[in-house]
Amino acid sequence: MLHVESIYKNFGQTCVLKDVSFTLNQGDIGCLLGASGCGKTTLLRIVAGFEQQNKGDVSINGTIVSSATSHMQPEHRNVGMVFQDYALFPHLTVRQNIAFGLTGKKQYFFSRKRTAQQESRIDAMIQLVGLGDHAHAYPHELSGGQQQRVALARAIAPKPKLLLMDEPFSNLDITLRERLSVEMRSIIKKEAITALMVTHNQSEAFAMGDSIGIMNNGTLHQWASPVEVYQSPATPFVASFIGEGMLVSGKHVGKTVETVFGTHTKHSLSDSEQDSSKNISVLIRPEHVALCNSSGLVDSSLATTATIDQILFRGAHKHCRLKLKSGEYVATNIPFDQHFAEGQQVCVCYNSAYTSCFKQTA
Repeated sequence: MLHVESIYKNFGQTCVLKDVSFTLNQGDIGCLLGASGCGKTTLLRIVAGFEQQNKGDVSINGTIVSSATSHMQPEHRNVGMVFQDYALFPHLTVRQNIAFGLTGKKQYFFSRKRTAQQESRIDAMIQLVGLGDHAHAYPHELSGGQQQRVALARAIAPKPKLLLMDEPFSNLDITLRERLSVEMRSIIKKEAITALMVTHNQSEAFAMGDSIGIMNNGTLHQWASPVEVYQSPATPFVASFIGEGMLVSGKHVGKTVETVFGTHTKHSLSDSEQDSSKNISVLIRPEHVALCNSSGLVDSSLATTATIDQILFRGAHKHCRLKLKSGEYVATNIPFDQHFAEGQQVCVCYNSAYTSCFKQTA
């Protein structure tokens, strides 16, 4: 449904997008994830038609809608948009706001000008987003989550080929944000709409996305499923950005990998990289590390000593940052009722079956 190929975008002398390419299949939800200023919103605006790239193509449903030399206006792309600030009309009710998205102009207000099919679609959208009891309420009478549902209903009422969402949950509190992201995914899937969302929140991206694109400094580092992004990060940046993993130094020696934990054979470098990359970085996540005297060694595990540098209580568990004898840090989580102290020396085991390795660059 959406194909983005080799997009470059400059603002003056500043390059904000560099050779960005990805494909979003029909009915899938994609998420562009990254910190503020990484270029994800600019990319979304190019897909929407609000900006034009300097190089590259954007195709929707097989039609090139934007290139360096041609530009289809936003209103002709059959694209829906959900904005960060909802952008609802304050003087219109829920029903009228949704009707505006479906019919436009003055038909949103004068029901006699709407067809029975349009009225039925408006009713269906109101029920779909769970606002049947608020159809005649105004935006200021709704909660933030309800307003966002109205914005979503308005965007999908005309059945767009593509739905674009720009930080749709950023104005909501964390509890509502998590619940609404699940609800909105369900709504979009029920309508079989292809969607692309921009967010800086990892939880939202993992809850919403069939595919996730990790961006940094205008570059798309990886476009893959949430599981693949987490378990097999493509670059050191993705490895450090996603989850709570930490990178420790290591070396390739023959077919083995050496770290402060010991020597093992599990790795994710290709055969060609093995020969040329003696110095590597190894991704170690908290769930792959345990305090030996609390859980014991397991198959494929290696062990070393460490000092507990910091303990943070997080309700169901405690988060421990550990300083290895190499001076590097890793982290692990322990049950809340297990008692360790900062500064305590412990034995740490690492399950090497989950190793991901990266070439160290100069």
